[in-house]
Amino acid sequence: MLNIKGVNKVKLLHALHDHAMLRTNLEVMFERGKVGNPIPSPPFDTFMAPQAVTGPIETYCGYFIGCDLSGDTVNPGRFDAQYGSGAFKRVLALQYLW
Repeated sequence: MLNIKGVNKVKLLHALHDHAMLRTNLEVMFERGKVGNPIPSPPFDTFMAPQAVTGPIETYCGYFIGCDLSGDTVNPGRFDAQYGSGAFKRVLALQYLW
């Protein structure tokens, strides 16, 4: 469990979404054997984000999140399993640079 007390949850969700989008696009381009334009995807929905962070989030705007950001702690296990060990913690660390 990681402490997210005091973190702006909407900004955190946005950062998790962006990380997921980047990793997904890079993986798909690598599998195709070429680098090119990113895969079209829905943009981050700033209107729905405040509601989304009030409970568990399986996916958001087409990307896997797999976390519940509603409390003061979060289990990053599913996000890390999808995007690499420590991925959630790295995204969280970037929040302090904003």
